[in-house]
Amino acid sequence: TFPVALPTFPRAPPAPPPPPPPAPAGVAGPVFVDTGLSPVAPLLLGDGTARVALTGRPLSPAQAAAGSPNPGKYYFHLHTTPKSPRALRRELGLAPEDRVILHVGRLRAQKGQETLLAALPRILGETPDVRLVLVGEGPDRTALERQLEVAGLQSRVVLTGQRDDVPALLALAEAFAFPSRHEGHPGALVEAMLAGRPIVASDIPAHRETLGGAPGEGDTGRLVPAGDPAALAAAILQLLQNPAEARRLGEAARARARARFDITEIARRHEELYDRILRQTSHERGRR
Repeated sequence: TFPVALPTFPRAPPAPPPPPPPAPAGVAGPVFVDTGLSPVAPLLLGDGTARVALTGRPLSPAQAAAGSPNPGKYYFHLHTTPKSPRALRRELGLAPEDRVILHVGRLRAQKGQETLLAALPRILGETPDVRLVLVGEGPDRTALERQLEVAGLQSRVVLTGQRDDVPALLALAEAFAFPSRHEGHPGALVEAMLAGRPIVASDIPAHRETLGGAPGEGDTGRLVPAGDPAALAAAILQLLQNPAEARRLGEAARARARARFDITEIARRHEELYDRILRQTSHERGRR
């Protein structure tokens, strides 16, 4: 054997971090939101323009102006100046007097949009100025469009497709309908709660746990049997016809969401849990 001199190659310097994404048209500028989430979060939440904006903690103006978020944190681009309600209504084809029922979710059977469309004629029979806005995209869009055509409801329903301005859309809504057949953690429902919207949702375990209400009459929303258009229509009409009650439910929902789903509160509860486990473990070891 004999020594061999292996060639060496200079290593390229590490690439600098990418700059913040440019602000979209009509937006004042990029803002960073400290979410406390891991790098996996963008894969789960998309670009974070809706959910993260509701659960994150905005940086101070000085931090945002510096363009250098704190190391070890994860940030998402946030649209800071959404369109005015009037401009958003014009974009969606809504008249100033239209009363908006909003639904946000992937267009698929699990979400129960066909039940919501079946409930709409009953709602229009008593409140003809209602417009239903469905936000989302999915494999059932064609079937839902066919259902609208058969029922003659095309002029009363807006299918927006995928949107990144859900908070602004929530601000237009007098009621939020969420008639899912089953859910894991209903993120869109939490968004509506944080926005203080009056909610009518299907009576399934995930919704009961999130809203914290008993079947039928919850303190933070109305729960109705899944797949029941008549019950769904009656609950929505109750909110539309009782603005004071609708406001009370919306405010209670927002307070519950802030108490249970804020990232700081979740971290605090986890710390308390770990502390109890450690104290219990230490106590048990001391008795041995």
